[in-house]
Amino acid sequence: MENLDEQLSAFEKKFFILLKEFQQAKALLIKLKEENKELHLLIDQQQEQLAELLHNQKLGKIAYSLEGTQNTQELNKKIDEYVRKIDSCIAYLNQQV
Repeated sequence: MENLDEQLSAFEKKFFILLKEFQQAKALLIKLKEENKELHLLIDQQQEQLAELLHNQKLGKIAYSLEGTQNTQELNKKIDEYVRKIDSCIAYLNQQV
């Protein structure tokens, strides 16, 4: 009978150890799912920023093609400003990846 009590006690001890490990794994899973969700949101934001940058780049190319107009210097300044903004955004995106 004592052997049965020892076996039951050992089983109970293993059960509680496994239960604790399961609870820790469950908590980790919840944490990782939340982190995954946040990362997906970050990816969406960066894709929006990239789309905006590409749009600005396209506008810059159009403006550059109008170089022969009267305001060439002003146009060049704006193009340079767009290029600097695009470069800084690309650098920011590269840091995030």
